[in-house]
Amino acid sequence: MSEEVTREFARMVTDLVEAARPLFAGKPHPVVGAALADLTAIWLAGIVVQGDEGETDRLRGQLMLGQMQTVRRLTAVNAGMMGTGGGIE
Repeated sequence: MSEEVTREFARMVTDLVEAARPLFAGKPHPVVGAALADLTAIWLAGIVVQGDEGETDRLRGQLMLGQMQTVRRLTAVNAGMMGTGGGIE
């Protein structure tokens, strides 16, 4: 991926996160967690390998594992920025 594409990707992610932030602000943690779980499920359900249910399931599993790794990494980064320390065990 070129540096320009990477910057564009990062900008798109940041824009989307900032647009969603007000939707979650002030909501109870369990509500936000449930909404994020539902959004993740919608994202994964939309990923399909046409004609191959088994491969669809494998791909979704791989993407979910990658997502979990990213969340673990970003939790430590964001906790540091927020001054709440730590990460996820």
